[in-house]
Amino acid sequence: MVNINGILAWIGYFLAAYLLVVLLIYFAMMIFAVYKINRNRRYERTMDLLSNTEAYNLGVSVLVPAFNEEQGIVQNVSSLLNLNYKRFEIIVVNDGSTDATADLLINQFLMKPVQNVTIEQKLKTAEVESMYVSNLFPNLKLVNKLNGGKADALNCGINVSTMEYVCTVDGDSVLEKDSMKKVMRPFVLEGDRVAAVGGTVELINENRVNHGVADKQIEFSPNPLVAMQTIEYFRSFLIGRVALSELNLMLICSGAFSVFDKAMLIENGGLARNVIGEDMEIVVRLQKNITKHRLNKLIVHVPDAICYTEAPETLKVLRRQRRRWHQGLLESLTAHMEVWFNPRFRALGVIAFPYFIMVEAFIPFVEVLGIAYLIAGFFVGQVFVEFSLFLLMLSLIYAGLMNTISVMLHSWQQDKYPDAAELAYVLGLSFTEAFWFKPLMLFWRLEGFYRFFTKRSDWGVMDRRGFSESKPEVVS
Repeated sequence: MVNINGILAWIGYFLAAYLLVVLLIYFAMMIFAVYKINRNRRYERTMDLLSNTEAYNLGVSVLVPAFNEEQGIVQNVSSLLNLNYKRFEIIVVNDGSTDATADLLINQFLMKPVQNVTIEQKLKTAEVESMYVSNLFPNLKLVNKLNGGKADALNCGINVSTMEYVCTVDGDSVLEKDSMKKVMRPFVLEGDRVAAVGGTVELINENRVNHGVADKQIEFSPNPLVAMQTIEYFRSFLIGRVALSELNLMLICSGAFSVFDKAMLIENGGLARNVIGEDMEIVVRLQKNITKHRLNKLIVHVPDAICYTEAPETLKVLRRQRRRWHQGLLESLTAHMEVWFNPRFRALGVIAFPYFIMVEAFIPFVEVLGIAYLIAGFFVGQVFVEFSLFLLMLSLIYAGLMNTISVMLHSWQQDKYPDAAELAYVLGLSFTEAFWFKPLMLFWRLEGFYRFFTKRSDWGVMDRRGFSESKPEVVS
């Protein structure tokens, strides 16, 4: 006869142990985050000194892959042209758009066609049809090519680029004026030791973007779906990635804003065209080869180098995004299974990959187990009811603490602190997260598993509202 009580007891012990381990991991990450953000604040005080050195003459080719980006491409390029940086070029790669993306750029920036275009195929890509250069800004180029996907567009941009570093920026994003200087700081301080650097992505919904310059006045949207995503981004970029960066165990630099040593990208075959999460896969591949060949290289996260993007505002669009993200995570991890728990790859194999496998990739199954345990516990006996309520309360307290600390770290970094109403809003969302947001994330992550195992790789349409030119009313 099956001992239901015994099975539930062991499941309860497992869930409690798992939750405790996760709490300890995030507590350690928070310590790293405080240390790194404090160090960045010290660097910020010497920014003027650094900006006057010749070191910031490092050349950067900013690559913007664009497929049907007419809603935000002009603002995107305007923000790049406004960058406070000495030596850079902007290459917009129009990946077979069917909307007015190319026409808007040509008209807005008075672009003229380049005759007799010859591009060295360092990386194989779909055919380039034409190239344009702006009459107003000689460092702005537009490349029109046949559709081949985002990775193919970036590889094409690498082929066209003339600088020693390449920066990837999504077509629906805008950069802060000093963000390039900040993201290049590790290359300045560490030189050839740095292989890649990732910046921080923040949400700009309901804020003003005028001629590519973000005027962020509303931090937390009155739309709970967007506000919850804002808190998520704080957690990810200001705690998780900061800690992994300090240990040189970064496995992802956001494709929305990252800089790479171009020579290393070409040497490693460029970005993979057969995966959804090309931004994660290339970083995993770089880390694997760096460790395998015992190269003295770093992959770094810079929390104060800010890129703004628009978050999904509807469940339909958010669903597409999150199931793709999880599918991309699974593809990147399984493409390099030789690293899993392998001591030959040092900390990458026994710390970084296990963390992403157990805490990120397979968390949906743990959450399903937890939900099943909570439901079963209410039907079996008083002890399990009490233990279930204990686990639930621990999860809620953990969520509230993590979210509050994430918001305060962001505020500390920006020197802009939330008022009591904003903190109350964050705490309220934190305590409701487990009852609406997390179940949605769970279901969509499980969809990501399904799509991964069934080899479905369609990207889907990402509906966007576009950046606002007018100043919104600030909700007090």
